[in-house]
Parts: sequence; structure tokens; C-alpha cells
Amino acid sequence: MRTPLEKSYYKTTWMGEASCVDIHIDDLDDAISWCKENVSEDDWHVSKFTEEYGHRVHFKFESDAKKFETKA
Repeated sequence: MRTPLEKSYYKTTWMGEASCVDIHIDDLDDAISWCKENVSEDDWHVSKFTEEYGHRVHFKFESDAKKFETKA
């Protein structure tokens, strides 16, 4: 298990090349729940308020971003 500092450092190794999906602020809780259930904890990250009414979800793997975009 990684410490919070180790997790943060690990995420910096892939964040620059992450596959990103923009979401509306109202969808944040659902997005976080989906990510927790479907993606490894270290392979996604949420940047809040990247737009006036939106957030951005970063995924290490493009396949996870595509699954997230097409979730039901």
C-alpha cells in the first residue's frame, strides 16, 4: 500500500499524458463512485473546477477513459 505522498508522486509520472474527460459539476459524485468501482485507485485523478461549471477526470489509461465516457 502506498502512502499519500507516494500516490501523489506516482500520479505525476503519468498525469502529463493522461486521457481526460470533462464532466459537469453536478456529476462529480457519480464520477468518483464509478472510478472507485472500476479503476485502480492510483490510475485516476479529479481536477476540480477546470471550467466554471466543470471538473476534469484524468485517467492513466485511455481504455479507462473510454469506458467512463460510455458508462450507462
